[in-house]
Amino acid sequence: MYPFINLVGRYGHDQIELEGDSQSLLWLSEQLMTGKDYILSLSRPKEVNAEPYEVFLKLMRIQVSEGALKISKKGSELQVSGAPKNLTLLAKSVKRLAGQKNSKLPRPHTHIEYFPEHPFLSSSSMALIIALDD
Repeated sequence: MYPFINLVGRYGHDQIELEGDSQSLLWLSEQLMTGKDYILSLSRPKEVNAEPYEVFLKLMRIQVSEGALKISKKGSELQVSGAPKNLTLLAKSVKRLAGQKNSKLPRPHTHIEYFPEHPFLSSSSMALIIALDD
């Protein structure tokens, strides 16, 4: 039996936000490290709109491929693809964020954004904000 996964994806202003509770983020980090393709449904919160973003995303596709990690959006789908070692580096960032469950920060989050000489992210990647909502 799979645990209840509560991950919400939003898109707007050329960036993506992925928000989840610590259990869901830990589960996601495990999926990123399996070395296997995976598709998961994203949750739709009760709120009517995705503000300050424009739309909710419906699916997340993890795809094992070659090279740098690429984060993109196709329709209502968040796509994450890259070599296993680069997916694992993203997984470590997600796991580290999930470990901030009892943080005194109002909303712990991390930014995954390309900069020149980035160690694992493709220059064609969209900006991704991953937020912990416990």
